[in-house]
Formats: sequence, structure tokens, C-alpha cells
Amino acid sequence: MIISYQKAALKLLTGDNRFMDFLSRVRYAVFDEAHYLIDDSLFNKGVNIVANSLLSVPCCIPNATKIFMSSTMEELFVYLQKWSNCYQIKEKEGYIPQIVEKPNTNQIILNINPNYMSALNSILVIPTDYSYINPFIYNEYADLMPKIAESTDKWLIFVNTIAQGEELKAMLNSRYGENTAVFIHAANKYKEASEFYEELLTQEKVSVKVLIATTVIYNGVNIKDSELKNIVLLVATIPVIKQLIGRKRTTESETLNVYFPISSQSDIKKRFRNCLEKLYSSLHERSSNIPGIAAVLNQLLPDNSSFTYVIPAQFNNNLVSCFSTLAWSKVHFDAMFYLYTLRHYQNVPDTAYVSVLLDGLNISDKIDSVMENYRNSQKDAQQRTKETLQALLERYIDNPIIDRCINGEYKRIPDFTAEFNKIYKELKRENLDSQWKNRKRTVSAAKFNGFIMELGLPYCIEIESKDSVTETKKLIVIRRT
Repeated sequence: MIISYQKAALKLLTGDNRFMDFLSRVRYAVFDEAHYLIDDSLFNKGVNIVANSLLSVPCCIPNATKIFMSSTMEELFVYLQKWSNCYQIKEKEGYIPQIVEKPNTNQIILNINPNYMSALNSILVIPTDYSYINPFIYNEYADLMPKIAESTDKWLIFVNTIAQGEELKAMLNSRYGENTAVFIHAANKYKEASEFYEELLTQEKVSVKVLIATTVIYNGVNIKDSELKNIVLLVATIPVIKQLIGRKRTTESETLNVYFPISSQSDIKKRFRNCLEKLYSSLHERSSNIPGIAAVLNQLLPDNSSFTYVIPAQFNNNLVSCFSTLAWSKVHFDAMFYLYTLRHYQNVPDTAYVSVLLDGLNISDKIDSVMENYRNSQKDAQQRTKETLQALLERYIDNPIIDRCINGEYKRIPDFTAEFNKIYKELKRENLDSQWKNRKRTVSAAKFNGFIMELGLPYCIEIESKDSVTETKKLIVIRRT
């Protein structure tokens, strides 16, 4: 029998007699894309139900040999040893793997004693090879627009949110033509984007220049399109990154341009703290007996019950609310990854995240060329910023902004500041002043002029104070000689 995890979960929940009888007689159970069980456990109650029934003790497939298949088995492998009935290993000294960091490198070494390996049933490892990748670094999706415009190849761009994807799609279609980009996500893959999603699944090709997608396609989608030569990644852990890269199936002679995102230390800290908050919140979730229909309750469980799922009780008509060890393990693994990454910001503050990823893909030897390309792209970005800012300042050389205070607010000078801030943010990745929008006023002339001088432009800005009688302000742009 071939069955999806979702359909299996529904049959397990409803206690389908024929299905349960079949499971009791199964000799071999193959879990394809096994990483799915742990990767989706925080939001997919079905995978928890499958794990509870098929991997725990007692088990619905007691006589089966379980075969787990995945290109990113690392996290689930650890989970199976700790929580499931798949491995019955005594924790003797020397048997448990020791994880150490190789001195003066970014490498993590997994030392496994031979006695430990002999305790497992059978492990077949096929080494991965990412040497076909040409890695690049990017800051913002907007940075890639010139490359996409110049390229004749196809692109696959992954985004974190639907809003982000819609914005990027609109940007690409407005600049380069209405049919340049298509966006696929969980809510539209069987609706307005169904034609393109079906094409991905059946023809394994992309019919547009740019396919934008959330991680909804990171399982079960194989793209064998020779014109797809560029993948743009989002910030994620190494197992997820491997799955995203693996959507493109390459031939032996093919190479693939992969764009890795810069992630700041503060962003990684935020992700780490978020993991800790989830782990702390899990302390309040406990198993309990509750009345109701399991399939319905699992749909209704709110987002803050990420660690809870519901199954029928064995000896009465109630249901049991269960704690998800899968979800807890997933958050724990994510937290450890971000903590490990944070340690590397001491050595390479700008590109620590990318360095950790390249090391995890065993292509750390390419980091120097990646950094050289990044520095060159930064120079190009700075030149574009200079030209854009110069054009803005030239507009106001002979047209000073005289802004009148109406109902306690100024409008024209804050509008100028917004334009200036947009240019500043494209290069600096932060606002000129985080408070100016809230105060609905401009920033000091010194903040403007500091950035202008940094770019070596021959201009300065002067702002006259509010006139006590007319309640006006004046912003003047001066060309220095």
C-alpha cells in the first residue's frame, strides 16, 4: 500500500478497522521523505499522530522493519534514538555519539564509537556532494533585480511569508512584464496557482522566468528544467537549506547558482530567542483527557498549542491531549543551530550565517570567492546609491522646501526625509533614524550630512528652525564647491 502521511493520520484517528488490521500484518514500512515528520511537526498535527501510532510504544506496526529515507535525516535520526521504539540502545559509556567542534574551524565533528554503530540495526549513508553549487550572497531581494533583468535563465526564489511573496511578484511583473513571475504558496497551490503547481508536479518544469514560492514546495517537488539555473534561499537551518537546494535536479555536468541571504547577528539572536520562548511555552502543555472528535479538535487547536495534538483514548470514549516530542525536538534543534551560528559572529561578523551554511554543505573552500563577489556587488550598490541620492539632492538645489505647520504636523519635509531614508536603507539595511516616522518630523541636518559625506557627494543640508510667527520650517540643499 502507498499512502500519504496525511491520509494515514486520518485513518489512524478514525480507527479505520481495515487499515489497522493491515498495519498489524505489515512486514516492511517505508517512510519516504522521513524528515517531513519532524520538519512539519510544529504546525501539522497529522505527522504527530503518525509518529505516535507507528514509532512509539506500543506500536501499530509491531512486526514491521522500518525503513526511513531522506537526504536530511540528521535531526530525525537523533529523535528516533531518543524517543522512538526503533532503536533500543543502552546508554553505556562510549556508545553515545560525541559532538565536538574542530579547533580553529567552523566544523562540527560527530564521533561515533564502532560499538555504538553495531548496536543499530542498519544505516546506509550516501554522501552528499554540493560542489556543483556556485554560491553568492545577497542582502535584499531588491538587490537581485538587475541580475534577474540581465539573465536569460530561470529563477526559483524562496520567501518566508505570503506578503513577502506577493510584494516580490508585483515588483517583478511591474518592472519586467505581467507574466514574468508566479507565486505559489499553501493557500493558492490548488486554486489560482494550480496550473503552475500541477506543471511542477507532472512536467517537472517552470514555464515562467521567475517562480516564487514558500517552503510549501520543499517536499515532493522535483524540477528537471535545464533553464532553471538560479535558486535564491531564505534564512533557515541547514536541513531546510539542503531541501530547498534539492528541488532542482541537476545532471552530472550542470552547475547551479545559489544565492545565500545575509543574516545579521540581531536577526539570528531574535530567532534563537523565539525558539527559547517556544520551549518555555511547552512547559505549560500537558496531556489530559477531553471529550470531542479528534479530527475536528486537531483542526481547531490554536497556534499556541504547537506542542499538543489529540488522539482517541484506548479505554473510553474520551480523547487524549498529547505532548509532541517531535515538535519539541524540532525547536530544540533549531535553537542549537542558531546558538552555534551566533558564536561565529565573533570571527566573521558580516557573513557568519553564510559561512556556517557553506561549511554545513562541505563547500567552505568557496567562501573566499563568495566574499570577493559580495564586496564587488557592494561597491556597485554604493555607486547606484550615490547616483540616486545625487538626483534627489539636485531636485532641491533651487527649490528649498518651505513647510508650514498644520495641526501640529509638517508634511513636505517628512516626505523628503522618507525619500532620503529609502535610499539610506537600501545601502545600510536600517533606517536613518528609527524615530523620525513616529514623531512625524525630520531628523537633524547632521544625520543627513553624515551620510552625504560618507558617499563623497558635494552637498550639504541646512534646516532652519520653526519661525515663531508663521510656524514654518525651511530645508535647503546646498552644493559645496
